[in-house]
Amino acid sequence: MDGTRISGNGRRAAALVSARPPSQVVMGSAPVGILINRLATTTRHELLSIGAPLPRVMLPGAVVRLIAVPRELAGGGERYEGAEVRLIDPLPFRMAVFDRGAALLPLDLESFHNGVLLVRDPVVVRMLAGAHQVCWELSGRASPLDEPPPHLQPVLSSLLDGLTDQAASMRLGMSLRTYSRRVTEILAALGTTSRFHAGVQAVRRGWA
Repeated sequence: MDGTRISGNGRRAAALVSARPPSQVVMGSAPVGILINRLATTTRHELLSIGAPLPRVMLPGAVVRLIAVPRELAGGGERYEGAEVRLIDPLPFRMAVFDRGAALLPLDLESFHNGVLLVRDPVVVRMLAGAHQVCWELSGRASPLDEPPPHLQPVLSSLLDGLTDQAASMRLGMSLRTYSRRVTEILAALGTTSRFHAGVQAVRRGWA
């Protein structure tokens, strides 16, 4: 009887382990995107990111800490008005930790699009969260300047006027790519990924 009970418990434990393995490889850009969004939908407390793609879902109430290179801040940042941002160049590695319960690591170390390793092992996840904290402390805040650099002032004015990128770039006589790059510089200088929040910060600093 005892042997049967132990055997049954062992089978149930094995089933639990197989249902949620400590690590799993996910290949392909689309499956990786779906995985990121699924993890984000269950994130309630914290998302830690170093150069990871942003989920397409909002994280209300969660702390979002992004470590990025300035050129990667543009695009989709409006979803993270309250995100904390720090800058580092180059990135030491790329990863994301969701509620300290799951982590993603890119297989090729440079991009998440080809495939990721999904890690749920608590020891490894804690280690990655600790690595994020070290990088967070070593990376620089988007430095609070007394005023925006001269080449960014017209771009900031266009942002505050609510112009689309295309309309603003035409008004300023620059290419759309150049305008987008300078918007990224402004977001980095104001320490945010959100254009709306950048406007708020600009007013607080007396830039507007």
